[in-house]
Amino acid sequence: MEFLIDSGSTISLISKTTWNKLVKENGKEWEKRITKSVPEIKRVVAANNTIIELLFEAKIETIMATRTGKIIYHIADVQRDNFILGTNAFCDMDITMNIGGSVRDISLTKTVRIKPSECKTVEVQVEGLVLEIWKHYAPSHEADPYNSTRAFLASKKIKVLDWPACSPDLNPIESVWDILARSVYKNGKQYNLISEFKDAVKAEWSKIQLSYLENLSNSMPNRIFQVIQKNDGFTSY
Repeated sequence: MEFLIDSGSTISLISKTTWNKLVKENGKEWEKRITKSVPEIKRVVAANNTIIELLFEAKIETIMATRTGKIIYHIADVQRDNFILGTNAFCDMDITMNIGGSVRDISLTKTVRIKPSECKTVEVQVEGLVLEIWKHYAPSHEADPYNSTRAFLASKKIKVLDWPACSPDLNPIESVWDILARSVYKNGKQYNLISEFKDAVKAEWSKIQLSYLENLSNSMPNRIFQVIQKNDGFTSY
C-alpha cells in the first residue's frame, strides 16, 4: 500500500474501499483481531473545505522501513487508494517535521505571565520584525492596545456578544483564517518584508468566494448543536 505522510492532517485515514480490500486480502480472522471503535468525532473538514464522514476507528499494526507501530486509523467515506498518516502517528513511526525556509529567532518582546484558563494578547519579535499576534475572541480585546477594535465596532453599530475566555470556539471566521494561512504560506512561502506579506494576504483574501462565507455563516446552527450534543467536548469544526 502507498502511504501519504500529511503534516496538515491531525488524524490518520483509510478510505472505506481500501479497508474492504485489506479485509479481503487478509481475511475475516484478521479483521476480528483488529481493535475497532466508534469515533468520538463523526465528521471532519478537509483542507479544500469538503466534509469527510468518519465511519469507525481501527488500530492497525503498521510497518515503515525499520519502524513498526500500532496506529489508530479513521476509516472514512472518501475516494482515495493510499493511506494517510497524520500527525497522530508521527511519534509512533518516528516521523519528524522540518519547516521550510530560513531559520528565524522568535522571542517575546516582554515577559508575559499567563494564569491557567487565561487569554492574553502577546507581542513577538521575528528576526527584528515585530508582529502583533491576537485572537479575535480573546477578552484581551477590551484592554490596551485593542480598545480601538471595540470603538470601531461601536461606531459601526455592530453588536458584539460576550465571549468568555476559553469558551468553545464557534466563530466561523476561524475556517477563513485557516484557508487564508494555507494560501499565503503555500509551498513553504516565506516573506522578508511586511509590505510583501500584506500584499499576499490581500491578494488571497480577494479570492475567497462570497458563497463560501455564506456557507460558513449558515453552519452556525449545526456548530451550536454539536457543542450541546458533545457536552462541551470536541466538535467536527
